[in-house]
Amino acid sequence: MVALPPSLRFADFRVLLASTALGGIGFRGQLVTVGWLVLEESDSPVLVGIGVSAFLAPNALVGILGGAVTDRFDRRFVLRLTGLALALNTLLLGVLTLDDVNIPQVLLLSVLGGGFWSLTQTARQSYAYDVVGAERAVNGLALISLAQRIGGVGGALLAGGALAAWGPGETYLLLAAALLLSALAMFAARARGAAAPVATQPVLQNLREYAGELKSNTTLAWLALLTAGVEVFGFSHLSALPVLVRDELGGDGGDLGLVSAFSSAGGIVAMVLFASRSGLGRRGVLFLGVVIVYGLAVILLGASQTLLMAMLAATAVSALASLSDVLSQVLVQLAVPNEMRGRAMGTWALAIGTAPAGHLQMGALTSWLGVGAALTLNGAVLIAVAVAAGVLVGRLRRL
Repeated sequence: MVALPPSLRFADFRVLLASTALGGIGFRGQLVTVGWLVLEESDSPVLVGIGVSAFLAPNALVGILGGAVTDRFDRRFVLRLTGLALALNTLLLGVLTLDDVNIPQVLLLSVLGGGFWSLTQTARQSYAYDVVGAERAVNGLALISLAQRIGGVGGALLAGGALAAWGPGETYLLLAAALLLSALAMFAARARGAAAPVATQPVLQNLREYAGELKSNTTLAWLALLTAGVEVFGFSHLSALPVLVRDELGGDGGDLGLVSAFSSAGGIVAMVLFASRSGLGRRGVLFLGVVIVYGLAVILLGASQTLLMAMLAATAVSALASLSDVLSQVLVQLAVPNEMRGRAMGTWALAIGTAPAGHLQMGALTSWLGVGAALTLNGAVLIAVAVAAGVLVGRLRRL
């Protein structure tokens, strides 16, 4: 008999997992919907990029403030409140786009929804740790990531079908229903979690204390730098895929879809493998190793000469990206006192908020040097940053 992943033994974690999958439907579905809506209304790829960024950029804006909020209040309360706010925000988008579309209004509400989503993410990762504890944190956060990815697949399919059959207004209304169910599911969570902070302080005091922690905690600073580096020089490979497939490999849109599908599968497989592990030691060393191999995989992607090679390299890149995400989420929480884990996740959210800069630099380098050289340079920077962190930060290797 196959044993269940250890985190699934906790009833509240199973509730969180269900809420996460439903939330993943809303998150991915909104990215699909806003991109299509803006393209149809403006016929401008630039505005499409702005529309998608509007939903993602608040990670950098909310960041540590959101973490201070999740350290102040019961994280179940935060998840319920932000979940309901997300559902209401998406409902408003649906109502406003049923008959006529005002792009500035859509972008404004997308930014607002992105802020709620960033706060939800920070609270969710922290609450998962609260419930399962430090020893099972990698397993728990891998399952959370897996649930969100599976929900995201459903959300993309739902949004695509609804857009084709009806339109953006009806699509947003369906996504609002999924987000409402995600918020309501959290009302079934019964406890704060054995690892939840016992003492809480006002938000402003949380921010003042954390400012001091950031100044003195070299390990946390390096983890934030590594996470930002992975976003800027690793995840930016997504911007290079269309150019690689069309210009270097002579492929078409179907080939790009094939490469993207293999890439998505790589991330899901990595999370399944991680979720099956009951515990991992030397997580800091493992993280550094993953980032180094991630850099090598990005270089391999840039060197792809055939579609098959690109598919395999993209699969490896996506798998390593998923592993680095989970490990960085665990490590930033291990690097601070228990009472500061929400703010640490806020730092992580701030770090991943650098993603738009990564896509911009990848586009510029691709135009200047070519896609192969751009990917090679990005992979080399990833390796260099990980090696530097391993040499300079002894505590990171011991986490």
